[in-house]
Amino acid sequence: MFPPSNKELYRIGNNEISIRFSDQDGQSLGIDFRNSDLVQGSFSINVSTSNGDNTSVGLGIAAMVTFKILDYDEMFVGQDFKGTIVNIHLKPANAEYEEFENYSYIGKYYITESKRSKDIISFTGLDYLIKLDVKAYDFFNSLTYPITLGRVLELLET
Repeated sequence: MFPPSNKELYRIGNNEISIRFSDQDGQSLGIDFRNSDLVQGSFSINVSTSNGDNTSVGLGIAAMVTFKILDYDEMFVGQDFKGTIVNIHLKPANAEYEEFENYSYIGKYYITESKRSKDIISFTGLDYLIKLDVKAYDFFNSLTYPITLGRVLELLET
């Protein structure tokens, strides 16, 4: 998965955004936000965010998404979104289709923070690939060889 180019990021404001939430297992939570749910101008993707304040060699660099939603009817009071997954899709403003299947896939993000302030919920998430960010020397020293690439990926997921 490649991050959207700066040109694509510039165009997001003119297009229909779809943000769908799921749990860690990929099961839909039945929550789907569109432009009308978002606080105007709050959606952004930063394609060069470091994981934390430390930018040492070898630490993961990930795209970060931020957005805010309006929750006037208080449907999400007490709900903690931290650890949920969001899939973000984009429909060009001039597209004539309405089917979700025709939206362009922007990316999968892991919600690292959600804060409520009155009727607004603020979300911050990192590209899902950040889940693979581990300290390499600890990880590689724990491996037993021979090992397949598939097994390495399984171990990275845990």
